[in-house]
Amino acid sequence: MCNYTLEGIVRYLVLLIGLVLALAGLQTAFAESKERPRCENCGMFTDISSTHSLASITLNGKTSEHSFVCLECVFNKLEEWGDKATLKSIKVLDYDTAAAKERKYLEVSKAWFLYDTSKLKGSMPVYTAAFSSKKAAEAARKELGGTLMQWTELKPKLLPAGH
Repeated sequence: MCNYTLEGIVRYLVLLIGLVLALAGLQTAFAESKERPRCENCGMFTDISSTHSLASITLNGKTSEHSFVCLECVFNKLEEWGDKATLKSIKVLDYDTAAAKERKYLEVSKAWFLYDTSKLKGSMPVYTAAFSSKKAAEAARKELGGTLMQWTELKPKLLPAGH
């Protein structure tokens, strides 16, 4: 004979249901985080990055677009891939559209940059914001700080030592 009380069985069932719901919630949370786009270098979410960069890279003979939270991550990943990868082009998020529904991207050669700014949302140091014009970068500099420069000045700062 079993000495189970109705109260004991109810407690057990409530505990079991709670555990199942908690595990289901964790599974849903992990599934949702995997569905969001992530940086191919550091794993941060690119959809909230105010410095999102898209790089066209030939890797092992195949060219495709790769997504990174910042320019620093682009060059860190290229260094990791070594001779297997060739950079074709980079587009950077216009900082002024980072919070907009319609984000706009700029060719790096046409953008103006604020290098080594204050912390930027969803980015990695050294914080670098891109702008569509010198005027826009200068206006943002009052709030963000940083050094104003164009791509030809910025690129050597991002390249790994010895390149």
